[in-house]
Amino acid sequence: MKTISAREVSLSRSLKAALLGISVLSGLILVSSGAPGQTVPIPNGTNLYTQSATPTTIWNLEGGAYLSDENSAYIYKSMPSGLTINGVGGGSRITMNDGLDHSASINLSGGGTLNLSNVTFTGGAAGTSTVKNGGVIYSSGAVALNGSGTLAFTNNATNWTQGYGGAIYASGVSINNAGGTIILTGNRANGLNSSGGAIYSSGTVTVDSSEITITDNHATAGGGRNLCKHWKRINRQ
Repeated sequence: MKTISAREVSLSRSLKAALLGISVLSGLILVSSGAPGQTVPIPNGTNLYTQSATPTTIWNLEGGAYLSDENSAYIYKSMPSGLTINGVGGGSRITMNDGLDHSASINLSGGGTLNLSNVTFTGGAAGTSTVKNGGVIYSSGAVALNGSGTLAFTNNATNWTQGYGGAIYASGVSINNAGGTIILTGNRANGLNSSGGAIYSSGTVTVDSSEITITDNHATAGGGRNLCKHWKRINRQ
């Protein structure tokens, strides 16, 4: 496993691309029903697909949760920009399937922001002609993930031919977790001619964190097979 501290800024672009599992066309800069403003406790084992939220809703996960629709093998679940998801009690895991071959990805339609604290996203999959990109998060616009504590994307995949972004697909990606830890590991773009093992972006990707652990992300085809063509990182002391 390769752990990269925020002070390591001298790797070549080609080596960085091999390590990070993100495909970018432009550049990479690493630098329950909820009423408005309502904090909603989410019990262990809750299917988040059944929960509604507004842009100011705060979900406090009291253990693990999952996301799926029992009527669809693969589906995008729309969530509002501005939603906050907190893993309480040391962190929570969101499994992007129900263990019965039903998977779902978060859709931030047209772009948006999620506020995430101590959350791990795992088990995501995209795998049809209409749900083919972004095993965890899909957006046709730019996505900002504002984190604290540990924010992790592990063992997610897109399995469709020319599916992109094993964990995240967007036109631009900003992951801001200054003072915390970001983990991208075991993500895959498995389809023929697929790119972006962890993240695929047609624009800039910015990852800002005190510590970044990135390992074992893979894609089957070029264009920044495992990460991107061009990137640098914000230097955190």
